[in-house]
Amino acid sequence: MTCLLCGAQSGNNHFCYNCYTKHKDHTVILSLEKCRKATVEEKYYEGMRITAADGHIVRSDGERAIDNYLYYHQIPHAYEPKLYYRDGKAISPDFYLPQQDAYIEFLGYSGEKYLKENEFKRKIYTQLGKTVIYLYRDDKDDIDSKLDYYVHSVRRGELNHIRLDSFGNMVI
Repeated sequence: MTCLLCGAQSGNNHFCYNCYTKHKDHTVILSLEKCRKATVEEKYYEGMRITAADGHIVRSDGERAIDNYLYYHQIPHAYEPKLYYRDGKAISPDFYLPQQDAYIEFLGYSGEKYLKENEFKRKIYTQLGKTVIYLYRDDKDDIDSKLDYYVHSVRRGELNHIRLDSFGNMVI
């Protein structure tokens, strides 16, 4: 038998040892074509459901760290609220801070689809003149001090701490 995810030999198992260890605590969504070809859907999304200290169900350890920071610092926040932008269409920012009228986006994954989704959200935020704080996977290890600084030094109506390449494209 071969691994459904990478195609390597997997003995009598659906997944090889490497893919099993990598994904054992995650939900992996597969599309099967004629029971022969498996395609991983939403590859960038870990699919985890993790409970933060305030009871919010979040999608990653990074989001839990942010949510817990906001909760323990008594900063009112909403997780994945809808932000309507046109004709009833909406995006879902990771967090909204009503007292600051600011959003937080945690860019903890990678991949082309994920990047396109966040580029789209970036355009909406810019068009609406929203205040957004961007946090990245490498911020997770020092999330408390990053948020201490970012939340209290936010520039209104701007995309704060966003990483762009020399062509003005987002870097994740």
